[in-house]
Parts: sequence; C-alpha cells; structure tokens
Amino acid sequence: MKAFYKGYEVRAGVTSLCHKVCKFLGLKPVSLYWSVGVQTACINGRGVIQLADIADDAVVSRAVFEDYCGYVVHELLHRKYTDFNVRGDTRYLAKLHNAVEDVWIERTAINVKLTGNIQALLANVINNMIDKAFEAKIDWADPLQYPFVFAAYGRRYAKRVPLATGLQSIFYKASLMIDDCSSSTDTLRVAKWMMDQLQHLDDDQQDEQGDDQGDDQGDDQGDGSETDQDGQEEGKDGEGEGEGQGEGESASDGDAEGEGEGKGGEAVDGDGVGKASAPDEHSEPVEVEPTNQAPDESGGSGGYCEGSGLTEATNHADINSRPDGRFTILPTVPAKLRYEVKRLFENSGLSEFQRNRKAGSINVHALPNVAMGGERLFKRRQETEGIDSAVVIALDISGSMFRDYGNPDAERMTAAIQTTAALLDTLNRAGVATCVLTFGDSTAVLKPFDMNHKKVNDLLVRIEAGGGSNDYFAIRYGHGLLLQRHEERKVMFVITDGDGHKAAAKHQAQVGERLGITTIGVGIQYNVSDVYSNNVHVKSIADLGTASFKQIKLAA
Repeated sequence: MKAFYKGYEVRAGVTSLCHKVCKFLGLKPVSLYWSVGVQTACINGRGVIQLADIADDAVVSRAVFEDYCGYVVHELLHRKYTDFNVRGDTRYLAKLHNAVEDVWIERTAINVKLTGNIQALLANVINNMIDKAFEAKIDWADPLQYPFVFAAYGRRYAKRVPLATGLQSIFYKASLMIDDCSSSTDTLRVAKWMMDQLQHLDDDQQDEQGDDQGDDQGDDQGDGSETDQDGQEEGKDGEGEGEGQGEGESASDGDAEGEGEGKGGEAVDGDGVGKASAPDEHSEPVEVEPTNQAPDESGGSGGYCEGSGLTEATNHADINSRPDGRFTILPTVPAKLRYEVKRLFENSGLSEFQRNRKAGSINVHALPNVAMGGERLFKRRQETEGIDSAVVIALDISGSMFRDYGNPDAERMTAAIQTTAALLDTLNRAGVATCVLTFGDSTAVLKPFDMNHKKVNDLLVRIEAGGGSNDYFAIRYGHGLLLQRHEERKVMFVITDGDGHKAAAKHQAQVGERLGITTIGVGIQYNVSDVYSNNVHVKSIADLGTASFKQIKLAA
C-alpha cells in the first residue's frame, strides 16, 4: 500500500469504502459532502455525511486516509443504530447524549465484528482526538469538557484520559450501563442519569475531598467517617475499571478487547487536573464527534457532493420531448474551426485494424469470402505514434444562457450548442474520446465516453434551462472523469457565459493543470480570461467560424 496519495484518490477510496460498508450494514446509499471549513465529521437524518474537503492535487498521507475511513465508518454506525429523533432537551444534555451514543454504537459494531479491523479504525479516530486535546492543553476539570472526556473514557480501546476528582464513579457506572443499551432511547436514559449525577457534584464538597485523598492513597484516610467511606469506594472504582470491565469485555469479544478495556480503566479520580464541578445545563460543551480538518494547504475550494450535484440527463434534455425550434446544428463545421481544433490534437495516437490484408491475423468476418475465392482474409493492427487524448465538454445551460438579457431567440444558447456539436464532430474525426456534461444548478452526463457522438445532436436541440450555474462542480466532476481515463492527454472545454462561481472554478482549473488536465474556457458572448488561462471568445454565431484556438496550449 502506498504511503501517500493524491487528494482525488483519497476521495475515491473513501467513497468506495462508504458504499461497501453501507451494503454490509444493509443501509441505503448515502452521500458524501466534501465541505470547506468543516470542523467535525457528521451525518444528518437524510444520510449526508459531511467531511473536510481535500483538493484533488493535495498530497495526503496514508494515516490521513485511514482517519477519513474511520470518520465514515463512525458516521455510518450512526446511520445504522442512531434514532435522530431522540435527543436531549438542553444543549449540555444533547452533547452528553451524543457522547454516550458514540460509545454505544462503536461497542455494538465491535461486538458484531463489522470489519476485521473495525476496532483499529475506530481507536485511531478517538486517539487522534485525545492527542489533540493534550496538545491543546485543555482544562480536563472544565465541565464543558466532560462529554468529550466520557466519549474517550467509554471507548475501552482508547488511550487513557485524566479525570477530574469526582468523575470516576459516575463515568464507571455509566460505562457499565451502556453495555445494557439497545437503542438511542436507552442511551438518552444513561445520559440523563449522568446529568443528574454531575449536577450534584457541588452539593458534597466533603465527598470530593475524600475522593482526592482516595486517588492519592488508594484507601482514603479522610477527615471523618463519612468521608473515609467515600474515599475507599472511589479507590475501589479506580481499581475495578481495569479488571472488572476488562473481564466483561473479554467474555464477549476475546482477550484483545478485554485488555483494551483494562487499559482504558486505568483512569482514576484526581489525575492532578483538579476537582469536578457541576455543569450549566444550558451551556454548550465542546464537540464530541470526530474532529475533521484537512491537512495544512490541502483543502479544496468549494463544497462538493456528487449525491446532490448530479442529476439524470433526462432532466436536462429528454429525447422524448419536442426539439426547441430556436436551436439548430450547423450542417458543416467551419473549416477554420475544424482545422485549428484538429491541429490541437494532431499528435493524438491512433490504433486501428487494416482489413483485407493477405497476411496478419485472421479476420473472422472475412471467412465467408473463401467460398468466392477471396484471399484477403487477414487484418493487421496499425498504430500511429502520438499522444492519445480524452476530452470532456461541459456545456452551461443556466438561465442566463437562455435569457440573453431579453433576447427571445436565445442566441447565446444557440451559439453554445453549435460550438459543442462542432467540437464533437471535429474531435471524433481526430480519434479523440469525448464526453459531454451539461450544468446548471446540477450536472448531468449527456454523453458518456462510450456513446456515439452523433446521437448527442438530437439531445442538444432539446436542452432546457437548468437554473443557476454551478460551474465549479461541473469542472471538478469532469476532472474526476478524466483522471479515471487511461489516455495520456486530458482536456476539458467549458462552454459558458461566465456567470458562475468564478473563484472556485478558477482554483479548480489550476488544480487540474497541476494534475495534467488542460481546462479551456469557451466564452459565449463573454470574455472568460479572468477564470481560464486557456480561453476562446465566441462573440456570436457568425463568430463561431472565425474563433481562434491557436493560442491554446495543451499539456503534453
């Protein structure tokens, strides 16, 4: 396995894992939303998992890739086991319930052995959170930290965390209660019990003093008989967590889990972090869900979710609908356009068979000619040296392409359609593999790579307006398609009026360049040079025949 990956490889790998785990758990497919600025991994009731975006060209370590895998598995466990309608009625209780729920779903997954390395994946996630907490030098005695502290404590396979004096007995008993949970309603009951116990921490300062001495000595000497008794009890809890729970886990999951529980149980009251105090039920505790931020300088430039960003091609152009009378396909491609585009790809490599040869490989389709005395029964592969190419054309079908600022003839859309058809025809003649996307609010694959380019013309004249202009998503999705191709040269044409997410689109075009993808902006009645360094300006339909592609520089 590689030590480092490109960002697009990480996203593809995480997406693949997500689909496989969904299938294993019997879940409906979920969507991955790669978001900029996200602080935690999370999933909502609609089945959308939010993760920190990673730029396609980012260099990502194997460790980070495994982190993302752990995030996805954890959130899918919520999808499998969590009832999102069950939640605490105050901020603090809701977060405390989240912590209890996290512990319960992960224990359940480990018990059923969801995957062979499920415990290692989940341990990696929580241990990273614990490491960051130590690096940040958090106040472990701050009540706002208690839900997170319990989320770490309750995971019996996690690293040891310090406990403020007074928390040990509460956390220990709550941890045992979770073993008997079977639903989110049960985990909420545990969280409410914990909340009640935490709110009484300030009611018994003498008990807390006994706890402090019990932590230092094991058997508390105390200041009085009542304090003495409490101190002894706390000392027993600290010892029992390592042995009693370890044995319980071992009985169901084997020695490995039992040992993990024992290590987690080493946390005892009074780790030198101070006394616990009652929380304010209306306060907002720190996050307990896995913290998820892209590594430095590897984040993406915009939100990206294929689940919501893609749509069916019939939503953009339905073959069963009437053609739009305003749209026509040029009967012949302008000679200048054909010549210049062909020159762009003239180094494309070709591989084809020459038939009707007297020597070479048998052509089974020519065998019937034997009965008629035919001798040319062979075929020979002809290979032309050069660089083979793949092209994605992204066609803007946003409302502004149709409106033309009051022009009912939709001249701008007509020019875009004719440009698309002309490029397809020319590229096909040059032996270039092509794909066509249409984009408005969402993106559709109008022509997959394996569709005959001639079939697209019937769809182009049936295109309907697609609302807004999410050019960034279309470009990034198109780049993803090209990165899956074997061709050495990869090119994307974006035919648009430039009214989209300019900053994000420009950044993605630059990312593509670094990955060897040339992104060319074809501005329809609009100069798109501020977004695309490689660009062409088509001012009108008449200009289509004279538009120059000479200045375009393709990646070798």
